[in-house]
Amino acid sequence: QLKTGGTDIESPDTQQDQGLESKESHEQGHIIISETPLDERTTGRSSRQLNTFLRRGSATSHHTGKRSEKSVDFGEAEDPEAMFARQRWEEKRRLKQTKAPILRTMKYARDNLGVALIAAAFSVFQGTTFPLFSQIFSKALVALSTSSVNPNFTQETDRFSLYFLLLAFYSFLAFGIGTLTFMIIGERISRVMRHHSFKIILSQEMAFFDRPENSTGALASRLATDSQQMFDMVSVAVQTAVASTATVALGLGLAFAATWRMTLIVMAFMPVMGLAQYLELMALTGF
Repeated sequence: QLKTGGTDIESPDTQQDQGLESKESHEQGHIIISETPLDERTTGRSSRQLNTFLRRGSATSHHTGKRSEKSVDFGEAEDPEAMFARQRWEEKRRLKQTKAPILRTMKYARDNLGVALIAAAFSVFQGTTFPLFSQIFSKALVALSTSSVNPNFTQETDRFSLYFLLLAFYSFLAFGIGTLTFMIIGERISRVMRHHSFKIILSQEMAFFDRPENSTGALASRLATDSQQMFDMVSVAVQTAVASTATVALGLGLAFAATWRMTLIVMAFMPVMGLAQYLELMALTGF
């Protein structure tokens, strides 16, 4: 047996008898030499473990392959026009998400109602500067064109010069006080918005901060940029809107008072002019 390295198994009864003899010898304290070599005894267990490991590995690779097939796209390259359209759609969606109504924003100025009224009044004065300038300038041109036949040319030019000086002082006060008051309101509103945003961030759950878009740097950047955009909207956009409304209202009033027929003719072409400006803007920014 030692030469051949094993033995022939004739029947199950022989194996049972050999097992009983080995057990009795072991109980008596004798050293037993097994009839089955070590490599043959461990081959079955090792093969079973190897098969189990291979099955698990194949199953794992199968599932991993499925995940990789889902995560990797081997399709064709995206069309440039489709990519450009998708980028524009994403930009519009992002702009819509970050867009805030002006009236809703101005509700935060209720605590500064007095300053807001002063700012609105001086913005109206600011808007009336251009129509008043056009009236004074047109009359000054008439006076200068009739200097040869006008005996009161010197007095009229002195009077119009004084009008221009008063208009400059009026414009300085309107622009200065209007801009200053709107900047004060913008600073106060941006401070309130920053405080509310920081309070809402602190009240979020822990899962909120696990998202990549809600990292510490991104949230800190939002606190800084959003409040600055709020300040720009209040101090620039609202002021410009109020001043432009006053300019259009006073300009139309003076135009109808001077010649209402010509005013109606000019207003009839305003939609065409607006469409032309819109197309020009779209051509510059991209359709």
